[in-house]
Amino acid sequence: MSISSTKLATWLDIAWKVGVVLLAGGVWWLNSHYVTREEYAAARHEDAAQFEAVKQQVRDVERAVLLLTEQQRANERQDVALGDHEQRLRVVERTVTTLAARETAGKQTGGTPQ
Repeated sequence: MSISSTKLATWLDIAWKVGVVLLAGGVWWLNSHYVTREEYAAARHEDAAQFEAVKQQVRDVERAVLLLTEQQRANERQDVALGDHEQRLRVVERTVTTLAARETAGKQTGGTPQ
């Protein structure tokens, strides 16, 4: 089974023409789906700007967390001081109530309070 040289030349010619069309289509597809240097640089610059914006937001959140932590520590110190003051007030209230009761009892019995 032998192929004549004319038939072979015809098939090679068809393959060449189809190959050129496929290659042109491939180049067109690549151009439409991939970016140019300028587009890449612009996108990279935009990404860098977005990254900086996100970094700034993270710094703001970290600063807020630090402020809230410090405020919580101050609140805890104030709670301890407030608890101490409340305890002292209760002692004073009991003392005043006890003294008032003694004075009232002393007036009723006619004696002097102790």
